Amino acid sequence: MDEIIGFLVAHWALSSLFVALLSFCVIVEVLYNNNDNKISPQLAVDFINHKNAVVVDIRTEEMFHSRHIIDAIHIPQNQIVENSKKLQKYTKRPIIVVDAVGKVPAKIIAKLQEQGFQQVLQLSGGMHEWVAGGLPTTSSKGKHS
Repeated sequence: MDEIIGFLVAHWALSSLFVALLSFCVIVEVLYNNNDNKISPQLAVDFINHKNAVVVDIRTEEMFHSRHIIDAIHIPQNQIVENSKKLQKYTKRPIIVVDAVGKVPAKIIAKLQEQGFQQVLQLSGGMHEWVAGGLPTTSSKGKHS
């Protein structure tokens, strides 16, 4: 322990720089990666089963038809604003937006919130993470797993 303290005292500039960089990284992480609206696939299952959440899949039609979460509503990303009327009856239920890898554009989340949806969440890791977790999916041709 004395050696560490001796090093920090002898190299105070280096130690100060390290603390400053570490502080900066923590601040950036907190401010820019606030994932309050992201939920894990396991938590999404809980929302679906116990809070009656609605899953909205915004991937392409081909991707959706090849494999999607059971009972998901398909609205392609480029049509979500125009077709949000399709979701109006679900404004009081949690909405889980799903894409391929969990990078739902913030403008989609914001648009749905502006239209009165009380709780809009996004699936962390998207369908990739859902499938990797071995969670159930279906396709246009039938059940996958």
